[in-house]
Amino acid sequence: MNLHRVSLVDSPASNPPPSGVGHPPGQRGGPVKLKTPSLLPGSDGEHALQAKYASEDRANTFYARQVLNFLAPRMREFISRQEFMFVGTADRHGECDCSPRFGEPGFIHVLGNKHLLYPEYRGNGVFASLGNISENPHIALLILDFYRDSVGLHVNGKARIAQSDELEAFADKLPKDVLAELAKDGKRRPNGWVMVEVEEAYIQCSKHIPLLKKLERPIDWGTDSVAAKKGDYFQLKDIPLYDRIGGDQAMDIAVDLFHRKLLQAEILSRHGLWRSVPVQRRRAGQQNGAGGAAFRPDIRDPQGNSGRAEDRRRGDRRGDAGHRDHARSHPESLRSPVLAVRSAS
Repeated sequence: MNLHRVSLVDSPASNPPPSGVGHPPGQRGGPVKLKTPSLLPGSDGEHALQAKYASEDRANTFYARQVLNFLAPRMREFISRQEFMFVGTADRHGECDCSPRFGEPGFIHVLGNKHLLYPEYRGNGVFASLGNISENPHIALLILDFYRDSVGLHVNGKARIAQSDELEAFADKLPKDVLAELAKDGKRRPNGWVMVEVEEAYIQCSKHIPLLKKLERPIDWGTDSVAAKKGDYFQLKDIPLYDRIGGDQAMDIAVDLFHRKLLQAEILSRHGLWRSVPVQRRRAGQQNGAGGAAFRPDIRDPQGNSGRAEDRRRGDRRGDAGHRDHARSHPESLRSPVLAVRSAS
């Protein structure tokens, strides 16, 4: 039994999730290590805040009345007529993404009381959700009905990516609506599928959900038309590339990382540690242009100092300005500041 996520109302047919899935306790992106096992749904964090803000009675009532680890019959019926949902995922570091999924009514296929299956249609080619799932199977679905009952359903669990040919191998066991999706061709044929094993299911109450009127509009599924997609709705084309990747702040980060590498090379040389650096690393550094040259012992002066590093310590920032001018003229030569920070960590 999963003590970290367990319902007070259990399905007779439910199976415990496989062991070893996810991250070790205490690691970033993984579950918090439990001090005292709890039979309540939810995380240690939410339980701690319930105690802090004296909402334990209300929370326990909600857990007892609303939270299941399977899909009740009315939940399955609700899912089978919805046209969109929000999908929350995170990579192995815990970095999150929330993306919508759209389709015709019933595009979220219910496979019994423990599993859902939904198609992945052609998108922008980023694969943010599927990329996260490939690293971290935990998934959160929020399915909202804005048009009829103004209510929603949360479904949390673990996801698995499947290809169409994998599903076709089990055609005799699949519902007719899934087979109909597999028979489509062209832009309407799914690129892949996501199967979700349900671990939690509970209501999103109607209190703040608006009741909307749906208007008909043509939808060109899978189109690459910028006009049809309103691809430049936020007018990003008007923002220079240099500013889009971080501008002067990104350059400051890049220059600071460059200085740190120079200083590291000088320290290695000064303390005689350079000779212990593997040949492969020295050669790699020497092939990296100006940055690699700092790793060559023959550029030191008789006192063993690196001239470039010495200039930096004297506060000579003229080189930084030159880097910025070059970056503004050739922004394509810069790396993303996010990548720069990750490479330094």
